[in-house]
Amino acid sequence: MNRLRVISLSTFGMVCLCSLLLGFRDLSIGTDSQTYASYFLRTAATTGLMSSRLEVGFMLLMKVISFFTTSVSLFFAVIAFISTFLLVESYKLINSAPGNRDSGSQIFFLSMLLFSSWWITEVTNGLRQGIALAIIYFAIIKYLRVRSFRKFTILFLVSASFHVSTLLILPFILFYFLPLTWIALVWGIAGITYYLGFNEIIVMSVDSLLDLGLYQQIKNYAVPDNGGVAQWSGFSYLFFGYTVFWPIILFGATIYFSKFIKDKNQIYESLRIYLILCLPYFIFGFAGYSNRYAVIAWLFIPFLQVSFISALNFKKYHKLYIYTIVLFIAFFYFMVFRLRLLS
Repeated sequence: MNRLRVISLSTFGMVCLCSLLLGFRDLSIGTDSQTYASYFLRTAATTGLMSSRLEVGFMLLMKVISFFTTSVSLFFAVIAFISTFLLVESYKLINSAPGNRDSGSQIFFLSMLLFSSWWITEVTNGLRQGIALAIIYFAIIKYLRVRSFRKFTILFLVSASFHVSTLLILPFILFYFLPLTWIALVWGIAGITYYLGFNEIIVMSVDSLLDLGLYQQIKNYAVPDNGGVAQWSGFSYLFFGYTVFWPIILFGATIYFSKFIKDKNQIYESLRIYLILCLPYFIFGFAGYSNRYAVIAWLFIPFLQVSFISALNFKKYHKLYIYTIVLFIAFFYFMVFRLRLLS
């Protein structure tokens, strides 16, 4: 058995283990865990699909799982496995291009997921959006970049059937085929106009012109019934700064450490996708809970981190030792601080 197969099987085993641990966690972890548990039990007890505000794809998945088990813990484990497995597979696709392959980096990628606040949020709380984003990442990397538009479209629709926010990516998806410098220019302009408040005016004007009625739906999301302003409404210096920090630091580090980088393609590919994923946040982030748009990009941050480290031109067996040590640290962090197993 070659090294790549051993690493892949070991990573798969860790994904399964982490998913099971997430499934059997205390349901106090994750704000909406109890709510999703209730949805699943209602689905298992209902003939057909229950009447719900949930997207049809997620309801169908709950129904399929309920055919095999009515255990809430196993339901959460399956959801966590689907999201995490697709994220790992998406990273492996980016890493598999000629000149980029660093088979051990999939271990490091899993470690970065275990450290990621956004991954733990999406597999314990934002279940629907977590699966939707994992699917759309996979669709972009597997099919869009090779111009397999039919397969990409199918997966795009599947992603939207789990969380409607996926549709907000659609207006920007063809930017993928622009040169990276052009994408960066669009990203920079959109970020500046977001800060200045122009993007809301543009969305409102376009919506009024086309009579879509979407502006009010976006603007009034989660607004309290008694009026007022929804939480995290509009521009946030913290959210915006965090979003733009990662591509800027990655670009700067790539230039500074360029003599240690053999091939930059993997870095630029991850950067290209991240910049596009930021655009829904910049354009629609004027509404309440703007973080739900930002997380479209934030969940992708481990791809940026690992793409850079993987591209560094060090001996592979040295990297593998480091990756393994980091995985043990990340798993300990996951057990103690995320699952609170020792508290």
